[in-house]
Order: sequence, then structure tokens, then C-alpha cells
Amino acid sequence: MASERIELDAVAKLLRGLLRAHSPHDAVDLLQQTIFRMGGTLVPVSDASDDALPIDVSLGEGPPVVVEVGHFTVARMQLERLLPLLVEDARQAVDLLRRTERLEKDSTRDRLTGPANRGVLDR
Repeated sequence: MASERIELDAVAKLLRGLLRAHSPHDAVDLLQQTIFRMGGTLVPVSDASDDALPIDVSLGEGPPVVVEVGHFTVARMQLERLLPLLVEDARQAVDLLRRTERLEKDSTRDRLTGPANRGVLDR
């Protein structure tokens, strides 16, 4: 029961955090902190054992990273069940944040020449 409570707390904190993330890097950090709280360890793909869960949790914000967790543990069962869903939610948040950054940049810069546009200069 205690491990289930940790799982629910970690997932709830991740979901609330994704709504408040200011950058793609923030969203990835939240995902990776949640994995730690659930008992997983992050390792670069190049150092991963055959037992690693085959899901990249870097979401394109750095080198590929996967999760290792002990076999036949509650943490592994929880991560195997929830990790694909958590990664998908985090990926959607990262995509929205990247689009927002691109729109903010496009709204302040001339797309053809690059300098600040008139709206920025008027401010």
C-alpha cells in the first residue's frame, strides 16, 4: 500500500508539474525525477543492460537515456505499467512548449531577415 501511495503521489506531482513547466528541459527533468521517485535509475543507452526498459526518457533533450530497475520488484511492475503513459504525457508537454517557444520567437523576429520586428521596437 505504501508503494502504491508513492506511485500515485509521484504521478500526480508529474502531471501538475507538466502543466506548469516553462521549458522542454523542465518537463524532462520532472519526468526523470518521477522515475527516480518510483525506484528507477537513469542510464545512457550506451551503458544500459539488457534488463533496461526500452523507452528513451530524454525526449530529445540530450543524449538518449533509459530506465533500469531491479527484476521482480514492485518498482519494475509499476514502471512497466506507467512509464509509456508518463512518457507520452511528457512528450506532449515538450511538444507544446517547443511550439510556444517557436511562436514567441516568430512573433518578435522578422522571419526573412532575423532582426527584431516592429512590435518589439514599439515596446
